[in-house]
Amino acid sequence: MTKQSKKAVCPSLRWPTVALGMCLAFVSVTGPSAGIAEAETPFGFAQSPVDPILQPPPEGTMIVGACPRLSADAFFYYCPGIGVLPYGFGKTTPEVFVLHADGDTRVISDNGLIEYDGVVSPDGRFAALSVTDYFDGTFYCELYRFSTNAVKQRLMTESHGGCDDPSDWSRSGWILFSTWSEGPEVSLSKIRQDGTQERALTPFPSHKFDSTVYDAQWALNETAIVFYGGVLPEEDTPTPYGIWFMDADGHNPRPIAVAESGPRYHNPEVSPSGRKVAYLRSYRRTQEDIFVTRLGGTTRRLARAEGYWSSLAWSPDGSRLLVMTEVSNVGRMSIIEVGSGRSMRIPAPEGVTVDWRYAPVWSPSGRYVAFLGYRSPDYARAVFVVDLNDYSIAQITRFDVETRLFAWYR
Repeated sequence: MTKQSKKAVCPSLRWPTVALGMCLAFVSVTGPSAGIAEAETPFGFAQSPVDPILQPPPEGTMIVGACPRLSADAFFYYCPGIGVLPYGFGKTTPEVFVLHADGDTRVISDNGLIEYDGVVSPDGRFAALSVTDYFDGTFYCELYRFSTNAVKQRLMTESHGGCDDPSDWSRSGWILFSTWSEGPEVSLSKIRQDGTQERALTPFPSHKFDSTVYDAQWALNETAIVFYGGVLPEEDTPTPYGIWFMDADGHNPRPIAVAESGPRYHNPEVSPSGRKVAYLRSYRRTQEDIFVTRLGGTTRRLARAEGYWSSLAWSPDGSRLLVMTEVSNVGRMSIIEVGSGRSMRIPAPEGVTVDWRYAPVWSPSGRYVAFLGYRSPDYARAVFVVDLNDYSIAQITRFDVETRLFAWYR
């Protein structure tokens, strides 16, 4: 078995993270029942696509991934990019779909490599997705660029260690992505969208010891990077974790909101203008505050609520925040007006529970919100869209195909 074909059947069991963005993307997975085509792709096996779509999105373009559910008489199966799921047994292969509002649906990747989250270029022409591969006792991080118009992939970089995900794509063509090794540190790099000029940004040049970086995003017209993590300035001192920002070349990391103990600051989200950052402050998963900081300026607490706030997303115009909370393992979605702090609950469809582990996303116009919901008792998931004008809800994908959201763009 070659290294390329081994990737398709030996995915890492590292649980996926969630990315927010202006695009909605899915990964689809074809189970053993779908069969394997005889033709080979440059990445190993070609899979027969399974269409997960009930109806097209109401506007723009979604990129999605999905796994057809296996037989219900077994215990579980592993779907890369989605995780360990009940009611099946075996391993499935992800496929990436592009869904257009005009009803056109196409597969842009069926090589079984995609495991984590992705980002879409500002012009919507490309998507970047990462893979953690395990081969001959060694982890590999691989970053791929996909065309959103055809099955066309390009390996941009490969290195030892694993990948968390590409986290942001700047208008000038720089992609931020994180890698991890056998230790606890997670490092940040940037690379041009054509796969050139890869540069490590951490460990920070201005600090002697290592650092941990997650959720990195461009800010202040690409002159700065906001991230969650810890910076260790001196040996044998506590590491202050929280929200930081640094220069675009990795120099001069400075805190926005950090704490060595007590409250935890996390989940930063940079506004569309790049001048503000929203983030969470949690207290033992029982109460969380939402803060908004103007970079280089003032900070204010926007809202407080009982329960666990799991994700934030700015509206396209920067006037509202979409918030996902978890109360007794049930997801609740709310929209908060940034100016007034007024909150509004988004209802869930009858008989469907909002999956709080996966972040909802805005449509390009800001009129719609897409989210993952599941039904009981089989926990089958599907993508739903809420119209914020009248709160009507449409189901976009089928329940018999497990799905993931990545992005929604024009």
